[in-house]
Amino acid sequence: MSDSGSSGAFAPITTRPKARPAVKKDDWQIVMPVPKDAPAPPARLYSGETPSMKWGYLDAHGSLIGWIYRFDNKTGKDFRPLIFCKHVKSGRSEWRWKSWPEPRPIYGLDRLAQKTDAPVLIFEGEKCADIGQNLLPDYVSITSPGGSKAALKVDWSPLAGRDVVIWPDNDQPGLAYAKKVAALALEAGATGVAIITPPKDRAQGWDIADAVVDKWTRNQANELIDRAENVTAFQPGSAPDTVSDSVANDNKKAGKKTRVKRTPKSDGALKLLDDCEFWRDVKDNAYATFTFRGRIEHSKIRDAKFKNFFNSLYYETSNGSLSPQVEEEVYRTLIARAVAKGQCYRTWSRVAFDGENIVIDLANEKGDLVHVSSAGWKIIASEEIKFLRSDTMLAMPTPEQDMADRSSIDVLRQYCNVENDSDFMLAVGWLLGAFRPSGPYTILTVTGEMGSGKSFFSELIANIVDPQDSKRVSAPKEERDLFIMAQHQHTLLFDNLSGVSRALSDSFCRISTGGSMVTRRLHSDDGLMSLKAQNPIVLNGIPDLSKQSDLADRSIPLQLKTLEGTGRMTEEDLNIALNKDLPLIYGAIFDGLAAGVRNWHTTKLESQPRMADFARWVEACSGGLSWRSGAFIEVYEANRKDAYAISFESDAVASTLKDWMDLYHPAGWEGNATALLTGMNEVATESKKKEPGWPKSASAMGTAARRVAPLMRKNGYNIKNGRRSASGRSILVVPFGLAE
Repeated sequence: MSDSGSSGAFAPITTRPKARPAVKKDDWQIVMPVPKDAPAPPARLYSGETPSMKWGYLDAHGSLIGWIYRFDNKTGKDFRPLIFCKHVKSGRSEWRWKSWPEPRPIYGLDRLAQKTDAPVLIFEGEKCADIGQNLLPDYVSITSPGGSKAALKVDWSPLAGRDVVIWPDNDQPGLAYAKKVAALALEAGATGVAIITPPKDRAQGWDIADAVVDKWTRNQANELIDRAENVTAFQPGSAPDTVSDSVANDNKKAGKKTRVKRTPKSDGALKLLDDCEFWRDVKDNAYATFTFRGRIEHSKIRDAKFKNFFNSLYYETSNGSLSPQVEEEVYRTLIARAVAKGQCYRTWSRVAFDGENIVIDLANEKGDLVHVSSAGWKIIASEEIKFLRSDTMLAMPTPEQDMADRSSIDVLRQYCNVENDSDFMLAVGWLLGAFRPSGPYTILTVTGEMGSGKSFFSELIANIVDPQDSKRVSAPKEERDLFIMAQHQHTLLFDNLSGVSRALSDSFCRISTGGSMVTRRLHSDDGLMSLKAQNPIVLNGIPDLSKQSDLADRSIPLQLKTLEGTGRMTEEDLNIALNKDLPLIYGAIFDGLAAGVRNWHTTKLESQPRMADFARWVEACSGGLSWRSGAFIEVYEANRKDAYAISFESDAVASTLKDWMDLYHPAGWEGNATALLTGMNEVATESKKKEPGWPKSASAMGTAARRVAPLMRKNGYNIKNGRRSASGRSILVVPFGLAE
């Protein structure tokens, strides 16, 4: 009977575990890149063997980071890495026959950096990578150090965002290497991975070097690449089976525990967005183009529209949602991609210009666009024209072509409570001008007694160009708010104004002809942001709104008729009838725009009124509406005279200055601003002196004189700078006859 206490299953359990062998500390640390003053690498091994081939590994900047040497001997081929190191304690530097620390660099990092958009070919071995680069220069050819069994020790992150094709050796180890690298490339963020299947009639181990020996052409190699089989992409949040299997098998053979690196959820989520286009504007704001619910959309990446699309897409594929941290990582990655690699486009709201023609966004469920050219108009779809749609934007009805030989624009007349046909022509002219993709735009000022339908008419006109929810709004108090509104709407409508202050008038004028403002960026101490705007504007109110001379200079004032009891209809009834007629009305307007595109370059005006581009454009469109040539210019110039008259009578300084000149200085006057203010105060009524624009000082009088100069020219007097003296330059007011 054996001693039970000595060995076997019943041997006693010792409380002292066997001591693990001490890990030898490596005092040599790699130096990368290799210093330019480093000694030349050794030409042979210590044993005297000389290499048959060698390959220099370079980083993304083209700097040397190490070598791989190949030695051919009786037992086969042997590969030795060689890196430059520094001893931690002694500080001595020298070349050492050892490999890079993990993760190891790819062979061809410099090629990847030089050709950022080229697809990538991965081979097994540096020799094949060099041959592949020569044979297939449209690709970037790379490999990994250490042979087919060391793929897991390599840093594959430079493959992020690249299309990858793997060309394996024609044997079982080559196929295993290809599968392993394919999975690792997908983990690293490659946009697509495919594996080549070598021809079946080739020998074991056949590779691209053998293909060159076989005198393969570039076309033959490309045909083989075209037949490569795509590797299935990851599902969100899951590690690929190929990685799990390859790692588990390798570790099982080595007697190690399997520990699989899992794919970050953000990588899988990003793969869902492969069909989207990520781009930027000239200010490097990041956008996405995507198809959501059957409609092409363009949106800032951080806007709710894109977030809703992305969250819906993720839910459909995973039946779940991303954590805020992962979602934020996705957005940051997409913004970086859009800014770094995306195309630069101009953004549009409702109306765009493709270089020759006008494009209008119907903003309907299909995402239809109307393309207006010299030949007419048609419905199209396009991803290239980047229309941004605000949350308040509404759809336009699909336009219809009137088959009768007439213009359907007259159908709109019954909904416009204007005083006469000339005013209706002006309203339509404003519409045609507002459909231009760029200004300058006129300001439509609508006035009338209480109950004249000002709000309905103004909303009708503004919504024909740019239908919006809640269009009737009051004017903002801050200019910043006005410019922000202009970023999200093509037309601006301000309802039921009791008057227009000088500051607000100046803001309206800047927006109508094109202006900008610079303001502090929110949540920033010293950051600035610029807001540019050029938009058509509609204003309505009971009093005359274009009293300010600058505003009158850019306005089309319309006075509405008083509606009697028998002529009234409810807005509900009007809208029901209008919705039936709108398709024909739009068709007529688009016919007019097509004529404008066709006739623009040949249309000339005998005289150049203020807002001459607008007048010329509407005149060019007239033929498409069956208007007589020159008819619009006639009514427009008559309207402008009325606008100047209203502005003159409403301006206390201009009307008083004319009265003073007519009474005391009909032949002309010259003096300083103090004398001018004194003289005007003698004839001005007390009510005029109390008006906000009345000058209180000599400097204010000089500024006011320059401001009212255009109004005075229309009323017989020219204001100029006079003679210079010790006290300054005088003001000269001289008659010259009424201007035409």
